Amino acid sequence: MHVDISCGNETKAPRGWRSRYYGVREPALSFRIAGYGRMPCRLVSVFLLGADAQHVSFESERVVVHSNDEMILSLMLSPLHSSDRLSLEEARIVTQGQVETLRVI
Repeated sequence: MHVDISCGNETKAPRGWRSRYYGVREPALSFRIAGYGRMPCRLVSVFLLGADAQHVSFESERVVVHSNDEMILSLMLSPLHSSDRLSLEEARIVTQGQVETLRVI
């Protein structure tokens, strides 16, 4: 797996730019992941914002995010060989001690 981040860099590839107005080009963050693997496979991205200490753990069909030793997010994924086209079965979000469970139907 190879990860590449670019921001307005023309030497690697013409990536890392945006244009909100015609003819005006501004640097923008570009994130690219490339790799090879056997099918079926699953790619999970977790972006964490904030200053708290955070830990992400991945199991075969579960992703859990902890902040300051408390679970703040839990995602249950469909089995990898499932015929179901949706990857997410359930999400649990914890905010100020309250748990909200979202199920995909």
